[in-house]
Amino acid sequence: MLPALGALAGVPGPKTSEGLDLTATLRDPTKPAHPALTFAYKDIFDLVTDPGELINLAGQPAHPARATAMTAALAGEVKKLDDPHPSPTVAEPKPAVWSQPVR
Repeated sequence: MLPALGALAGVPGPKTSEGLDLTATLRDPTKPAHPALTFAYKDIFDLVTDPGELINLAGQPAHPARATAMTAALAGEVKKLDDPHPSPTVAEPKPAVWSQPVR
């Protein structure tokens, strides 16, 4: 986010930042800065039928090719961005926990 924040403020982002300048997308949402978001989780959810992401489809027989393709896409992004982290996967991912702040 730092390159985008810097561009919006009229200053260059830090050279060491791994972020992308997303200002073109912020100005025109029809122009995505990146074709996909890639995360290091081995979870596949059908957001249409399961918007709460309760049923992980990754282990079901119909989806191993998709899980393999997603892992390969992540490895490609890691290589393209010269990410210093050696593994593009999370051994035991934990779900995010969020609770509404008390007012």
